[in-house]
Amino acid sequence: MFNFLIYNKLKLRKWRKLSPEQRLNVYQQIERIEAKKAKRRSYTLYAQDFDFNGLCRSRERAIDLHVRFLQYPEKRFLGMATLMHECRHAFQDHVVESTKKFRMFSRASRWKKNMQGYLDTYNSQKQSEFSFYEMQPIERDANRYAIKRLKRMWFRYRKEPDFHKTLKYREDSYEEAEDKAIKRLGIFYKFRVAFRSWKKRNKRK
Repeated sequence: MFNFLIYNKLKLRKWRKLSPEQRLNVYQQIERIEAKKAKRRSYTLYAQDFDFNGLCRSRERAIDLHVRFLQYPEKRFLGMATLMHECRHAFQDHVVESTKKFRMFSRASRWKKNMQGYLDTYNSQKQSEFSFYEMQPIERDANRYAIKRLKRMWFRYRKEPDFHKTLKYREDSYEEAEDKAIKRLGIFYKFRVAFRSWKKRNKRK
């Protein structure tokens, strides 16, 4: 019942009545729900005016969301999708930190290697560099998870046009990312991404 009341606050008629601080608190409560479901520690949310939609800072147990999600009601579901994406990163970190032995080719092993050789090229002016960033295992997984969570809320927000726009945008972006990667990096883009990550990981040793 408690979760139902929290998620209902994203309906436009309710969201409009909330202050930016109250809206951030709604996102914070959703993060706590996600943390409990994933059996991990909850992260503290902060509103930031920066170049990203969101950022997960695992060492600080913090998630930053762009302030525009609190300012513009039509972006509230994009804010929630971004939050789900960052919550997934928090879960990925939790899995890697709590795994004592990494089996070869396991999910935890792939995530750990990607984190050690993370390709932070989000702000690059080169489109090919963005594909390296976007097609990394942990980014691809976080995008897929955000879409999955949105789909499960379809019935709740079926009368919210902004929800449907956000879901379609996230689904289209996810599908188009692979097409763009093939165009920019070639059909063996997965190997190129893995090799680039491997090189960066080895430089740190």
